[in-house]
Amino acid sequence: MTSKEEDINRKRAASKIGESNDFKMPLAPPSPPIVVDSRSREKIQPLTEESVQKNDADRKLVIPIIDSIEKFVIGDPKSWTITSIECDALAMACLGDALCWGGFFPHGINKDLPIGLSLLEQSAQLGHPLGLYMLSRAQSNISSCRRHPHEANETEIKAIKAGFFDHNGEGGAVWWHAEAIAYQESRHVSINEKRAIDLIKKCLDVDYTDAWVSYAFCLLHGKGIEKNSNEGIEWLRRAVEMKNGTAMNFLAKCYANGFWVSKDATKALTFYDMAAKEGQDDALNTLGYCSSKGIGCKKDKGKALEYYMKAASLNNPSGMYNVGYYYENGIVCLKDKRAAQFWYAKAVALGHQKAIEGLKRIGKVR
Repeated sequence: MTSKEEDINRKRAASKIGESNDFKMPLAPPSPPIVVDSRSREKIQPLTEESVQKNDADRKLVIPIIDSIEKFVIGDPKSWTITSIECDALAMACLGDALCWGGFFPHGINKDLPIGLSLLEQSAQLGHPLGLYMLSRAQSNISSCRRHPHEANETEIKAIKAGFFDHNGEGGAVWWHAEAIAYQESRHVSINEKRAIDLIKKCLDVDYTDAWVSYAFCLLHGKGIEKNSNEGIEWLRRAVEMKNGTAMNFLAKCYANGFWVSKDATKALTFYDMAAKEGQDDALNTLGYCSSKGIGCKKDKGKALEYYMKAASLNNPSGMYNVGYYYENGIVCLKDKRAAQFWYAKAVALGHQKAIEGLKRIGKVR
């Protein structure tokens, strides 16, 4: 099989895979940095309009093509298609990110992982800092991109070296929110909660629901802003109404643990189920745990294994570990050490430390 065929198969598989719950998806475009030549026809072949305006039998066009828009317009996602076709690396980053996460619900842009990932990869190949940074987030949190824990970290370092924190002037919500996450996570920069909240606030009025989730988190935890649990929960509910899977999973955890709301296992399951339908692998794994313990539902280990398998198929490390554990102990399935080893090893490759103990139990690690 050629590398091109492998890439096509990977992208086909990616279209069936959802995203993780911890990614904060940026929205609107910024101004490109001075240090990067965002458009280069020599380095990459132009996209064809057909490849962007992709049709599916059972849904609408992936991206609306507006012929009247002739250039990249900050804050207008409908213009990104035109400029991405012209090999503009910034437009590729913004449009690719939107397609990966289905993040422009109010604007009618549907989720399409193969094209979204391809656009992010092409933007990264051109060296654009936002493309590199968004690709690092995809490598961390989109199941089809997860290869090794260090890969996303290396891509993020490339983004910073390319000038991710040195872009010229003010941009849009894509860059603002991505930068806010970096200041909150403080992996490669000093933590700066005030800077993060200032950037997040800029994103609140553009119907960008992941910014709403981030703002809710800051309100609930008092990160860079005075605590206000009522307002925080309200922002989460607004994001849920806009079909934001991250918000669904977050609100489910609130009800499951009695954080900022009255503990309610039934409501927690409802929101976990909603999040699972939006492709949240963490929610699927949690539903498996609830089914295995009878939390908020009838105890059913068979159903639990089904949920764990779905989570594992989305490259969720905990789901992989749980499937391995079921095979190791023959829980509602035949004991199979080879299958247990397979799932434990995959979980270890994605950084799941407890899975190492599983390999030791079945005699594969000393």
